Amino acid sequence: MENFKTKHLIIFAVVLFTALACTKLEVQKNNKAADNQYVDYVNPYIGNISHLLVPTFPTVHLPNSILRVKPERSDYTSERLKGLPVITTKHRAGGDFSICPVSNKSDNLKPLYYYSYDNEELTPYSYEVYLDEENIDVSFSLSHQSGIYYFNYNNKDNKYLLINTTNGQLTIGDKYVSGYKNITPHFSNHETRIYLYLERITGFLKLILAIRPLRLSKLRTKKE
Repeated sequence: MENFKTKHLIIFAVVLFTALACTKLEVQKNNKAADNQYVDYVNPYIGNISHLLVPTFPTVHLPNSILRVKPERSDYTSERLKGLPVITTKHRAGGDFSICPVSNKSDNLKPLYYYSYDNEELTPYSYEVYLDEENIDVSFSLSHQSGIYYFNYNNKDNKYLLINTTNGQLTIGDKYVSGYKNITPHFSNHETRIYLYLERITGFLKLILAIRPLRLSKLRTKKE
C-alpha cells in the first residue's frame, strides 16, 4: 500500500512540475508577444522558393533606407552561403562586397568562402547565423546608412576577417578597410561607383583584402 502511494505521489509531482513548466513557457511567450511590434510579424522567407521565375530573397532593409542586405545564396533550399553580405544594390544580383570570417590554424586562405550554416534568424532589421565549419556565431543589425557585424569566434585558432569584391579597389588601414566597386545599373550603360568603409571596433583579427578582378585572385594581408 505504501509503495502504491509513493508511485502516485511521484506521478503527481511530475505532472505538477510539467504543468508549472508549461505555464512558465506560456507566460514567457505571452510577454514576448506583448513586446512585438508589427514588423516582428513579417516573414521574409515568403516566396523564397520559385518553380518558374526568380524567387524573392529574404532582405534586411529598413524603409526608405540606403543599406540593404540578403544572404548570398541561390534560394531558400541552398546549403551554402557565399560569404556574408555588406550591401546589395540590385534585386536579383548578389552583393557588391562580402565579408568572410575565418578561424584557421594556418595561413592557407581563400579569397572567398562558401559556408555551411545553421540557426539562421532573419528579420527586416537583423540577421543571425551560425557558420558550422568555422564554429563562428554571426549577428548583424543595420540602420539607414550603416550596419554593424558581431563575430563570436568559438575556436582558439587564428582569427581572420576577409573583405572582398570584384571590379573595384580596396585599401587597408590600421583598423579600417575602405574602397569602392564599379557597378552598372539595369537602367543605364554608365558605371556607378559604390563606396565602402569598414572599421574594426574591438577584437584582435588579421584583416585581409581579397580583390578579384576578372578571373584573377589576390590576397593582401594586414597583421594586427
